Amino acid sequence: DDNLQLHNSEGPALVLANGEELWALRGIEVPLQWRQNLELATPADIVTIEDEALRDVLAEEMGWARIAEALGVTIVEDSGDPVWGRLVDIWLPRTGPKRFLDALCGTGRRFLIPVSNKIQNVNDAQSSLHNGVPFWMLRMAERRT
Repeated sequence: DDNLQLHNSEGPALVLANGEELWALRGIEVPLQWRQNLELATPADIVTIEDEALRDVLAEEMGWARIAEALGVTIVEDSGDPVWGRLVDIWLPRTGPKRFLDALCGTGRRFLIPVSNKIQNVNDAQSSLHNGVPFWMLRMAERRT
């Protein structure tokens, strides 16, 4: 991928000369049970995975928005602007709440982007996702799709 990590969402990320395959998403090895059954997995299946890194990468592959629809969210703060977003928590069975910025892109597609659980408002979430650019500068930016 762009970070030079093994990644292939459609097949093995690496095939050895002896035919052995390594499946990986964003540098995280995907065990055989998940390779074969990911299309059949439910949000409840994904969020109960014990390995947090594997859980998160499979949840990203499934889509945190789908998981949020299945499990529900707790709203921490709502900006009132669906594009700017709202700060929400999803309760995960093994680790407790995980915080996200829940926002729409310019095309109307919904995204849930993980942010630190320490973030308490939408403005700080937006700033953290844009390398610390102050939120007021981001709000002034022209939107393009």
